[in-house]
Amino acid sequence: MAAPPLALDGGESSFVGREEHLACLTHAITEGRSLAIVGPPGVGKTRLVSEALRRAQTTLLVVGLSGVREPTELVARVAAALGIAGTTGTSAEALARVERELSHTTRMLVLDGCESLCAEADELITHWFEASPTPFILTSRRRTGVPCEQLELPPLGVEASIDANVADAWSEAAELLRVRTLELARIRLGGDEREAVERLVRSLGGLPQAIELAAPRLGVLLPGQLHARIEHLRRDTDHDLDASIATSFDLLEGDGQSCLLACAAFPGGTDLEGLEQVVAPEVDAISGLMAARNHSLL
Repeated sequence: MAAPPLALDGGESSFVGREEHLACLTHAITEGRSLAIVGPPGVGKTRLVSEALRRAQTTLLVVGLSGVREPTELVARVAAALGIAGTTGTSAEALARVERELSHTTRMLVLDGCESLCAEADELITHWFEASPTPFILTSRRRTGVPCEQLELPPLGVEASIDANVADAWSEAAELLRVRTLELARIRLGGDEREAVERLVRSLGGLPQAIELAAPRLGVLLPGQLHARIEHLRRDTDHDLDASIATSFDLLEGDGQSCLLACAAFPGGTDLEGLEQVVAPEVDAISGLMAARNHSLL
């Protein structure tokens, strides 16, 4: 059964940071350019798109594609989002009706979660690009095979910006935690807690999803206390992230998996020569590293 169309809404929460990425995405939307947002799980791809579309005041149609691989599944999801009833993704009629609808739609199509799509599904999206008068926005954990601009979204910065005019500037990640703690726990974090807050967000890797889950706990714990219990926090919050990372790993092909596993032997980092010393002779380390990076795992 096809999934219903999704709402793409940031809700009541305020948007923090990402000004350069937001400006780039908003500019692409206003210029009518298609674009893919690429980044690891929990980094805030969907939230960034939601904010950019809100600011651009663009009408949109959101299609959730998490776990979708084959073209037939893709067609079924898009057909359901477009309100095309009485068809299945396996029928030529469904594909024709989707293409007719896309050829004259005025709504921007957001394809959310494209990382599992096979090459044939990427080709189908490319064909839709050419037929549709409006641009598409894609989100994915990997670089897609669709010929559009790819905007990489890293975790939030965990280093405070150097600004002579702002003596107490917090890092982007710390600012998000401060804002969410006020919104969710009704606790205002002061400058005397900044150091502990910065340590906490560094431990969370600057990932917005992990920071959002940590904020309510500051209603009962000080930042330093929560940081001391970081392993408990990770156990509580990492289930979805672990599943997402496992899915991304499964999507890697052989050399990519081999190189990523080999990288785990170097927690402090290594160079190409060091990596080549530990992978099997038949593994192409350069191709493997490129694949892991394209899947937002490096």
